[in-house]
Amino acid sequence: MRPLAAAFVVLAALACLGASPGARTIPHPGGGPALIVPAGSPVRFAGFDKNGVAHFKGRFQLNGNYTYGCRIDCEEPPIPGDNLELNLLPDPSLTKRMPHWQDRGDDMVIELTATSKQLAALATRAQVAALRSGKLDEVRGHIVVTADDFVADFGCDYSPYYAARVVALSKPPTLAKLDIKGDFGCA
Repeated sequence: MRPLAAAFVVLAALACLGASPGARTIPHPGGGPALIVPAGSPVRFAGFDKNGVAHFKGRFQLNGNYTYGCRIDCEEPPIPGDNLELNLLPDPSLTKRMPHWQDRGDDMVIELTATSKQLAALATRAQVAALRSGKLDEVRGHIVVTADDFVADFGCDYSPYYAARVVALSKPPTLAKLDIKGDFGCA
């Protein structure tokens, strides 16, 4: 095959897979959607574990709008502290560079694990008390964090699931009222 024809075949195959040029497409070991790791991703693919969860290496900066509150299976107040979740909707420029599941939507929500000290910087004691009592649904704002331990998995119905661990708050958060749209999986 001529070099020009071979290059065309490769580019056509990438276009069919929905990956951008330079993106790496990794088949899921259990079938289902493939994993797309864009060129310029801030993390490196480390492999799948025995449950098919994709693990990544590297510290990276996450920036975007966060929500802190009870998302799923919220009990009648008082809500236990371990039912409060911190989620991040990455800024669009970051979303384009993050690993994601093929054909699973353009929206990405990353569940963040943070220390109590880091969480205290995102919501005041009064806000946490209002969250736990059911008087406040969630606290929202914009954050920039340094993170690691990024993982990608599937929820029920092949809905995408992403998570990372907060290493440090890179900038103080800004609290804001945000209009966050989208259905991010099973509820």
